[in-house]
Amino acid sequence: MKRLGNQLVGSIEGLYPLVGSPAGTDNAKETVRKLEKTRAVVTTVSAKIAEIAPPAPVRAEHARLVRGVSALGRQLDKLIEVQERGTLRDFGIYSHFASLVTISKATRAIQKKGYAIG
Repeated sequence: MKRLGNQLVGSIEGLYPLVGSPAGTDNAKETVRKLEKTRAVVTTVSAKIAEIAPPAPVRAEHARLVRGVSALGRQLDKLIEVQERGTLRDFGIYSHFASLVTISKATRAIQKKGYAIG
């Protein structure tokens, strides 16, 4: 779990600075490249944590963690779409990854129950 967490964190940190630019520009293409790289990591991590059979005391928290990582993937997909096609809305609306809060809360809840996962 720790290795998966490190992969996820490293890929998210690699996104920044995250710059919204008009579709088709060099900056937008670079942003899409970074987002797709992170999306690939999220896909791998999501599949691997979904395969884990957690101990009974943390099943609910583990399920929340799986949902959070899956939601992050969907948020990245939307942001990739926005950068490729453009939008009239502010880039910041799409670049706020609410799923990271879910992931963080689930991780802390698992650790609070005495399970070292990160």
